[in-house]
Amino acid sequence: MTTQYYNPYKEQFTTTFNFKFLLNELADKERLKESLIRFYFYDLPDEEVEACMRSNTPLFSHIKKSSYSGEEKSKLYEFFIDPDPYIQTLRYELMTKEIMLTQYYEKNYQKILEVFNQTTFEILNENMKGLRDLSFLKKNNQSLYVSYCLLTKFTINFFGIEEGAVYLLGYDYLSVIDVARNRKDVNLLDLGNALCEESRVKILQLLLEREEVTCKDLEKIFSFSGSTAYHHITMMMRIGIVKTRNEGKTILYSLNRKYFDAVIGVLSKFSNK
Repeated sequence: MTTQYYNPYKEQFTTTFNFKFLLNELADKERLKESLIRFYFYDLPDEEVEACMRSNTPLFSHIKKSSYSGEEKSKLYEFFIDPDPYIQTLRYELMTKEIMLTQYYEKNYQKILEVFNQTTFEILNENMKGLRDLSFLKKNNQSLYVSYCLLTKFTINFFGIEEGAVYLLGYDYLSVIDVARNRKDVNLLDLGNALCEESRVKILQLLLEREEVTCKDLEKIFSFSGSTAYHHITMMMRIGIVKTRNEGKTILYSLNRKYFDAVIGVLSKFSNK
């Protein structure tokens, strides 16, 4: 969906996109069939794709020879023999999601209004200082489009379009702005050293399940000595994986989720665009 029905229409998605447009695109059976062939067999030359569009015989031969699992091959055979049930299911799912998103949007619209009313070009430019210099837009007499997202409330996404640029921001983007500025400070070697020990991975999982733990909890659950528990949690705390708070004389440890947001930002450069 991303490769065939988002990337080619990126500018439309950021301006005039609506679900009806996507549903109409998916109703084009031949276009959908070609899109799937190109996605699953991306190294096929154009003439081979055309041959597969004309006849299922060469297409089924490619499916049979592929390294896909038996279940994936079975689903591909089913689709290309009779695509209508799959298309109907996909269109129904999208229509259902549109209704859900519309209801959620109406219920939470005030959150967008609040951040929208607090945003001007100057304020946004100041908030993004160190992340993105927007002065080029005014110099080139271009426009900045800003869209606020309810579901991924921490997102900060920027990309250029012909008319200027687009910011896709979560309505709570300001709460992670400092983390975003410091993404370059995330040291992957430190992260790897911290998580190369199985015990620390287990601690991480425990923090995810319980939200907060003490050193005494670690001693009891993992049969650690006091010094071992303290060593593990301190190593994780030192690089930012874990944060602390005091409750009287007790120190409670929890996941620093903003750190992991920053890690995702650093790792994203290694993923496919």
